Amino acid sequence: MSSARNKKRRKLSSMSSAAQELIDEYDALPRTDQQEVLAEMLRRAAREPQDLPSDDELIAAADHLFQELDRSEQQS
Repeated sequence: MSSARNKKRRKLSSMSSAAQELIDEYDALPRTDQQEVLAEMLRRAAREPQDLPSDDELIAAADHLFQELDRSEQQS
């Protein structure tokens, strides 16, 4: 297994081994097949119900973002 693939496997360690194998098989496909598979997966994902973040979650995310921006500006 290549170094790049080892890095990908570490990044996906929270996935089941079956899901990791699926990703590895996807990576081994020719580029055109990868594009077709990706398009189909995105179509399926778009049809799935999506949970929208609550107001509290949005506020917390915005607060975190602005704190990071403030820290970045202070370091500049």
